Amino acid sequence: LHAGDFTNSGSPQEVKAFNDWLAALPHEHKIVIAGNHDVTFDLENYDKKFRKRFHASSKPPIDAKETKALLKDCTYLENESVTVHGYKIYGSPNTPEFHGWAFMYQNKEQMKKLW
Repeated sequence: LHAGDFTNSGSPQEVKAFNDWLAALPHEHKIVIAGNHDVTFDLENYDKKFRKRFHASSKPPIDAKETKALLKDCTYLENESVTVHGYKIYGSPNTPEFHGWAFMYQNKEQMKKLW
């Protein structure tokens, strides 16, 4: 179980390297939850908040959906659950607002909608 920040800023190179590392592990189940640094995984906010801040000089421009698709050798959880060997695991990358990173909620009402 890897819970958050598997990249510094969600670049395709970082996601691919992490996925390659996961693929080499011998474990039957690999569960991953994004963290606030994995900005390309926050599809709702990447283009309007994070592209310019973190990847403005990337050529060609980073496609967040394509980048997210690079993580394939695991079960990725984003506000959902999976049952493994009888254990139900819920994963959510969302956290209270902290310096404008990914997956931040602003107030208790937003939190209640997520959880």
